[in-house]
Amino acid sequence: MVLLIRINQVSKHKCLEILTVIMSQDFNRYIPVFANAILARHSIRNYLPDAVSPEIFTNLEQFIQQIAVPFSHQVKMSLHYAPEGKKIYYFPQPECFAAFIAPTSVQDQAKLGFCGELFILFAVSLGLSTCWMGHFWKKTTYEIVFGTYEKSAPEILYCTTPIGYRDENLNLLSKLTLKLFGKKKSVEEKLHPDSLQHFPEAIYKALDYACKAPSAMNNQCWRFTIKQASDQYTVVINKPRGYRHFKWPYVNIDVGTSAAHFWVGLNNQKVPTTIKIEDDGETVDWIFIIDKKHLK
Repeated sequence: MVLLIRINQVSKHKCLEILTVIMSQDFNRYIPVFANAILARHSIRNYLPDAVSPEIFTNLEQFIQQIAVPFSHQVKMSLHYAPEGKKIYYFPQPECFAAFIAPTSVQDQAKLGFCGELFILFAVSLGLSTCWMGHFWKKTTYEIVFGTYEKSAPEILYCTTPIGYRDENLNLLSKLTLKLFGKKKSVEEKLHPDSLQHFPEAIYKALDYACKAPSAMNNQCWRFTIKQASDQYTVVINKPRGYRHFKWPYVNIDVGTSAAHFWVGLNNQKVPTTIKIEDDGETVDWIFIIDKKHLK
């Protein structure tokens, strides 16, 4: 495994960025952790002011160092403390947040969704609450993360997530969010018309995990296409060609989170897969190739 680690000191804030290019076998031990977190996670927008303990913060840092995925990428993740009085979000926020950074191509965006979702699932496994946030106070956040304004930052900070503990006394926004955006569509609803409608149970279970992925305003823009050859199944996860969300321009990030869930779902069943990632400049195709001999 090739691992590049760069540590930036921004005032008193801790920042750890990583770049991994080859999947590590040691990373497989996290698969059951991810699978359980998929079933438990919710997007939370109401936090207690309590800070995470230094031990948990260190666990998150160590995870960032160890994260390994089966494709090359230039995604960077960093942990930060928001200075007292500095507003990052429009809702009650915790002290800690993570930043998800990448270059500008649609593949970079999709890979950010995949890698960032694995980080979020690990955070959930530690008892933390999270929420993918593409809307935040950019001037303040860029100053914390990069030490500069957005217009002069070297890379794009696409998303952040608060990292803290849920306030059980939900505010009105949190109640509305859970009510309006909590429902997930079924595998059958997300199958492309040209897809196989009947396929092995292991693929179905993994797709059910994919359906549970988070997305902007719960748009669930992904679709699944399953094809069969003599010796393999191919599963393609992408957004419909030409689809654009009215408010969120980076829907390939959302599709990346769904692809991450599918990958976890397969690996949790000990089903190996080969991943290819292709794009036409607008839509990213996650292509999973599964040998039939690995399916029951």
